Amino acid sequence: MQPLGRRLRAVDATSVHEPGTTGTDWKLHYCVNLGDLHCDFFQLTDIREGGETFRRVPVVPGDVLMGDRVYAAPPGVSHVVSRGGDVIVRLNRAALPLYEPSGERIELLPRLRQLGEKPREYQAHVKDPRGGWIHGRLFALRQSVEATRWAQKRMQRRAQRSQRDGLP
Repeated sequence: MQPLGRRLRAVDATSVHEPGTTGTDWKLHYCVNLGDLHCDFFQLTDIREGGETFRRVPVVPGDVLMGDRVYAAPPGVSHVVSRGGDVIVRLNRAALPLYEPSGERIELLPRLRQLGEKPREYQAHVKDPRGGWIHGRLFALRQSVEATRWAQKRMQRRAQRSQRDGLP
């Protein structure tokens, strides 16, 4: 039995490479029930069959699905919510625009600049591709100094690698 009758599930995918190939050949999509740490769903797809999305995962009412920012897209969020579940995702501003209750687009940067030490919560709505709105919340929290330094170092390493390899 899950706490409060809800399953908390982490959704992700990994690339599979066949011997001798240079790119991704397959994607293994999976879902782990965090209550018992068992994989309760998996699907192996050809790379041409689409990417990572909540739409692949069966959902029952009360499920809470967590995904990284790749999963932050209105069609996938709609899939989960329309089946009685909830979604927790890291925001992808390009793929998941958020709106005020009035229907205006949320301007994130002014809000984020005002963040102090404590997390903030805002009402946020997502346009449902099937029509209407999906009501939700945006939680914002300032990164720690250590996390900021780590992210900056990672970006510097990527930039150096791009220059060395001639990549954009």
